[in-house]
Amino acid sequence: MPKTLKQFSPRAILTGTFIIFFLPFLMVELLPSQLDKVMEKSSYLVFHNIAEFFSIMVSLCVFSVGWYTYDQSKDRRALFLGTVFLAVGLLDFMHTLSNAAMPAFVTQNTTNKSTQFWIVARLLDASAFLASAFVNPVKQYRWITKTNMMAGAVVLTGLAFSAITFFPAYLPATAVQGIGLTPLKRCLEYVVIILLACSWVVYWKRMTKTGDRHLIYFLAAFIICIFSEAAFASYKTGFDTYNILGHVYKVVAFYLIYEGIFASAVRKPYLQLSEANAQLLHLNETERALKEETLERLRVMESLHEKENMLIRQSRQAAMGEMIGNIAHQWRQPLNTLGLSIQQISLFYDLGELNKEYLDHSVDTSMELIKHMSKTIDDFRNYFRPDKEKAEFKVNEAITNTLSLIEDSFNNQHIVFEVVARDDPSIFGYRNEFAQALLNILNNARDALVERKTGNPRVTITICSEDDRAVITISDNAGGIPDKIMGKIFDPYFTTKGFQAGTGVGLFMSKAIIEKNMGGRLAARNANEGAEFRIEV
Repeated sequence: MPKTLKQFSPRAILTGTFIIFFLPFLMVELLPSQLDKVMEKSSYLVFHNIAEFFSIMVSLCVFSVGWYTYDQSKDRRALFLGTVFLAVGLLDFMHTLSNAAMPAFVTQNTTNKSTQFWIVARLLDASAFLASAFVNPVKQYRWITKTNMMAGAVVLTGLAFSAITFFPAYLPATAVQGIGLTPLKRCLEYVVIILLACSWVVYWKRMTKTGDRHLIYFLAAFIICIFSEAAFASYKTGFDTYNILGHVYKVVAFYLIYEGIFASAVRKPYLQLSEANAQLLHLNETERALKEETLERLRVMESLHEKENMLIRQSRQAAMGEMIGNIAHQWRQPLNTLGLSIQQISLFYDLGELNKEYLDHSVDTSMELIKHMSKTIDDFRNYFRPDKEKAEFKVNEAITNTLSLIEDSFNNQHIVFEVVARDDPSIFGYRNEFAQALLNILNNARDALVERKTGNPRVTITICSEDDRAVITISDNAGGIPDKIMGKIFDPYFTTKGFQAGTGVGLFMSKAIIEKNMGGRLAARNANEGAEFRIEV
């Protein structure tokens, strides 16, 4: 369809078609003395032959498009109309050669003979239009095949040719020499008009249902054919204005039918192919962009993985520094006691009071201290040994072992531990990583209590079970976390201690361990006297 018409709605296009082709017919009706003229026979014969041969050529073109594109398009409607128009073209050819002013066509030419070929052709194309409205272009019909359609067209044309040419006496007359058209011929023209009107209605419903604008060609052609048949039902002689107007309308209508067949069988598939190619190109572009985005995301993930590993190392190093300090606290008292014990042995020896009993007691005491210090080393070494596989462990036991690592450093700051075990749940995960996460939270609580010089500092750990999940809360009385930084405390490298005292990765790693590695949840809030961290696993 021309681009200039695509901007108009189908209703507007068809309304314009009706008005344009109705006006000439109306003007001849209203002004018969000025417009209803009779053409000379010689001039009319030239006009008639040109108009009919043009229609015949269009009919053959319709057949060629429907026939030769069928193997690729599989358009059943185009094949059906194409073969019908082959028969229509042959009948119009016989009608043209049977004109009374033409040389004899097999038998003597008469107006009745020419008119009979005409009315058979018009009944055939109008009936085919109506039937084609019920033919789905993509649906398979056992009777619509090339062989069946060609056989039908040849048989129908042969029967019409034989009956009209060789047995005219057995057929009712459609035109009488010197009188004009018979009532039968006029009635048959009205039958053709009714068939065309019904075709228009069915095609309109199909177009509104499918949205196929290519059907506008057929709808416009039906309107023009109706006016053409009305003109052929109204002419008084074979050479007047109505006859000429009817032939002009027929030529235009046949051309639109050819456009409709060509559009549905040739242009539409190529447009669909072009659209498919455009979509394929778009998909290729999308696929390429997706690949690039995927590669970029992989690079980002690798970068994040490297950063995460770096954070883990930094967290480990920071925790190791904390542990070295804790080891110093754990060893200070035993070393002092051990030193005093050794000095007492020397003193007792100088005083002459060293005996076997005291020596054995001093040795036993020293060995107990050494064993305690050795156990401290083992505890810290186990803490830093990474878990290779998940395993089930008791929460209470894991917390007790973790507290033993930092007990002295808390005692030196006069910070009291309170463990409230309402239950003894188990967790399936990495025990040492859980201990590290817990240790980071406890160290932060200790630092806050020391920094703010809280009176009667304490840390409370509550253990319970909720909905088959272990819940551990760690709370302190250091006054809580300021609201403006509450949303940042789990961010990497965020610290309130300054770069000399903190790395800003402790809570970040704790959250990663609990949520990413163990599938739990770590959250923080301000409670009555200070901050509260809640672990759910």
